[in-house]
Amino acid sequence: MNIELPIHETIWSCIPTLDHLISLTVCLNRDTSISDVQALINRTHRLYSLTLRGNIGFQVWKIKSTSIRRLDLTLIGYFNATQCSALVNSVLGCQCEVLLIHVLNRSQILNLVNTMPNLRTLACRCGDDLKVRARSLSTTNDLLVWLKNHLPSTFSISREPTCSKNIQLWI
Repeated sequence: MNIELPIHETIWSCIPTLDHLISLTVCLNRDTSISDVQALINRTHRLYSLTLRGNIGFQVWKIKSTSIRRLDLTLIGYFNATQCSALVNSVLGCQCEVLLIHVLNRSQILNLVNTMPNLRTLACRCGDDLKVRARSLSTTNDLLVWLKNHLPSTFSISREPTCSKNIQLWI
């Protein structure tokens, strides 16, 4: 289901719950508040996958849900170290199994992998990787080599076949 927030409150008289919904994409704008998103999430007791899109002014990590295990944050910008740490320490971060995210630098990838207890798949784009690749005008795999040197050999690390800017890690 795709929904754009904020929405008019009268919709909830027609759709009081979304009990069978397992995947949700929420389009946000600057008028969207954390309470708007949380009110929607509270109606989805079986929600497995949450995708957030748009320019947001609130902190994603404040969202609470006991069912979300897949989180796609790729369409809300690049996360810095403080934001990644907040995500890791949040309810969503603790239970997340599949994370799609853009980060500013490679050390944040290690932080996510090493501190998210249930993470099994990470798909990410790394800001410093894009800078290196742009300067070298090649398809350098410096980031892949670096990750392989800093992560256990049991991890599978590769570039995404459909978009070479993205890295995939299977933990």
